[in-house]
Amino acid sequence: MRNRLMPPDGPRVIDLPEYRDERGALSVVDFARSLPFLPQRFYFIHDVPPGAIRAGHAHWTEIEGMIALRGAFTVTLDDSVSEWSFRLDSPSRILVIPPRHWIVLSNFVGESLCGVFASCPYDPLDYCHDRDEFQRALRP
Repeated sequence: MRNRLMPPDGPRVIDLPEYRDERGALSVVDFARSLPFLPQRFYFIHDVPPGAIRAGHAHWTEIEGMIALRGAFTVTLDDSVSEWSFRLDSPSRILVIPPRHWIVLSNFVGESLCGVFASCPYDPLDYCHDRDEFQRALRP
């Protein structure tokens, strides 16, 4: 795996404010303060069978904020030069994924629930499902 330091405008994990007391924990996503983009859509992935892989695509313009609302899973990102893996296992951390990164979700544990804040309404033209096309598009 090519694992290099992330560029300043690359993927990054943001810790959300978390408030704990004897009743449990509360985490807050304040769109204006927590995320570097204003979400236009929210969706979630659930009931993933053992061993299944999700995503396997890139976005040309959309930014995503991915969070493990329950359970855990691994997010692997590739910008055709470097590759990074993130284990999301806390509802108080969001992985911000810039556009033009190949995304693969794997290693889901039990009843995991993956939430995704997206910067754009759904647009099928923003998705690249062909890995070779993605790599060709990013070549200088």
